[in-house]
Amino acid sequence: MNGRRFLRAAFGAVVVGAAPGLPLVAQNPWKASYFPYPIASRTDGAMLVLHYQDARAAPYFAADGETPNRLNFDGIFSVEAGASFAGSRFVTTRFAGPGLLPGWRFAAQAGIVREGRFEYHGLVDTFCGIPEGCPGLSGYDDRVHRTRILGRADVTRTLVKPLSLALGVGVTGAHFTRFTGPSFFQSDFGDVKNETYGTGRLAVVLDTRDKEANPSKGVLIEGGVYLGVGDSSFTGGYFSARGYVSPRAGTVIAARVLGRAMERAAPLDARYTVPLWEADLSVLGGAESHRAFARGRFTGRGVLLGGLELRHDLLNAGDFGGITLFGFVDAGRAFEDASFRLTTHDLQVGGGGGVALRILRTALFAFNFAGGPDGFNFSMGTGWTF
Repeated sequence: MNGRRFLRAAFGAVVVGAAPGLPLVAQNPWKASYFPYPIASRTDGAMLVLHYQDARAAPYFAADGETPNRLNFDGIFSVEAGASFAGSRFVTTRFAGPGLLPGWRFAAQAGIVREGRFEYHGLVDTFCGIPEGCPGLSGYDDRVHRTRILGRADVTRTLVKPLSLALGVGVTGAHFTRFTGPSFFQSDFGDVKNETYGTGRLAVVLDTRDKEANPSKGVLIEGGVYLGVGDSSFTGGYFSARGYVSPRAGTVIAARVLGRAMERAAPLDARYTVPLWEADLSVLGGAESHRAFARGRFTGRGVLLGGLELRHDLLNAGDFGGITLFGFVDAGRAFEDASFRLTTHDLQVGGGGGVALRILRTALFAFNFAGGPDGFNFSMGTGWTF
């Protein structure tokens, strides 16, 4: 028995043993596939990624036999590795089992990620634009090398559809190293900063989306609290709401709001992460948060983020794929010295547009072209921003 078959068999045995008498969903065969793809950002430069996955497709129709299934996969295990000429590289492995056992969802992730040009502009409530507001900014004064070794596991239990309770645990080791020469990071922390911390999260999730990967209607609302342990303990809380409406076939209006607050004892690396239900969100900047800024552009104990997006299908070939044009506005700010609050003061706004390529039902690549206080910013994502 090879390694991947052993992992599938072992997980299946655990599921059956933990929940006797519960019927498993009808099984499609597990199928392996692999492909390369490029991705690019200001933080990582141009990167080539190699992707391997072993997945079991969800039934095309839901349990009622008429409504299309909101899941693409009952279960999927994947491994990715990538490298760029900008000094970034990573290896990650993920497992997701949203449809393996009725009423339960399972997810896990582990990996090592090095970002060669991660941005650091200090921990402040307001941040300066480039170059007028940042005295002495030149070269790589605003960059650091960041290396993270991480592991995460989540279990979700349906309470009453569409309401669920999610429990997550994670551990992260982070290593920050400054570039040669004076920098914002050197002023705050010196040459190197090492951190190791663990977190536990409890969240309530309300999910009414018609499809999880490419929704056109419904909401995803979640709120949670988490406890962290590192050099000292810290607590945090967050709230996230996403909504989707389709005024006509092929057109979707999407919006989101997000807030996060945590204690001063939280590690620097934890300030850059909001531990959401489906995937951790990196703040603030990049393809998954504020597209007008590069990844890591600003952060703090508190984060406020909002976005509005209009999507329209230029070509829709159904399950074979499609091409979607979209326009967006993103707004956000960080709180470090001040406590988190709902405000428009010092909110940094940017916007732009892009094109998304959907391949079959399972893959989506989004190309974002944005402008804002830092000027033009390009980013790519392997899914919708929200």
